[in-house]
Amino acid sequence: MSVFKFKRFQVQVFDQVFQIGTDALLLGAFIKVPQNTNQLLEVGSGSAVVSLMLAQRTSSLSFNLIDVNPQAVKCSKANIEAAKFDQHSFLVQHCKFQDYLPTQKVDLIYSNPPFFDTQVNKDQPSYRVLARNNQYLPLSEFMFKSTEILSSSGSIYLILPFAQCFLAIKTALNQLLFLKQKIIIKAKGRAVRVILEFTKHQETPIINTIEIQTKSSIHTKAYKELLKDYLLA
Repeated sequence: MSVFKFKRFQVQVFDQVFQIGTDALLLGAFIKVPQNTNQLLEVGSGSAVVSLMLAQRTSSLSFNLIDVNPQAVKCSKANIEAAKFDQHSFLVQHCKFQDYLPTQKVDLIYSNPPFFDTQVNKDQPSYRVLARNNQYLPLSEFMFKSTEILSSSGSIYLILPFAQCFLAIKTALNQLLFLKQKIIIKAKGRAVRVILEFTKHQETPIINTIEIQTKSSIHTKAYKELLKDYLLA
C-alpha cells in the first residue's frame, strides 16, 4: 500500500489497485463542473483521486463511482470516507460500465479509461490488465453507453494517448456525441496525451495546449499552476 498526500485529503492506493499517475491529476484538474450539475459518474474509479479532486472544489453533488476491480472499490470507499467531504453524497459500486444502470440521467461522466489494444499477457497481474487493456471496455462501447445515460446538457471527459485522439472523436460522433473541447498535453515538446470533452450539442470546439514537462524533465510553471490547489509544495 502507498499513500499520496494532497493539500486537503490523502489517498491510499491498495495493493492490486493501479497507482496514481499524472493522467489522473490532469483529468481531475481540467474537468469543469457547471452549476447545474447534480449527478456525476467516474468510470474506473481506482483510488477515487479524480472524484476527490472534484469534490474538493464543489458542493452538494451526487458522486457515483464504478470499477470492475473489487479492490479498487474498497480503496475508493476508504479514501472517500477518510476525506470527509460530507457536503456530497458518494456511491461506489463494483460494476462494468456496460451493465451500469443509473436511477437518473448523468450530468458528468469522466474516465481515465484503459487504452492498450494488445493481446493480454497472461503473466501480467489481473488488476493491471483490467486497468490498462481496452478489450474490457472498448471506446465504441464506452461511447454507446455514455450517450444512453448522459443528460441532454451533460458532458463527458476522457484522457487518452494523443495517438488515439482522432479515433475517439470519430467513435463519439458515431453516437452523436460532439467534441466541445480538446486539450493537448505536451511533455518535452511532444504531444503525449489529450483530454477530450464531448456533449450532445454540436458547436465549434475549443482547442488548447499545455506543456507539462521541459526537455530537462522538469515540471513547467503551467503544470504547477494547474495543480497548485492540490499538490503539496
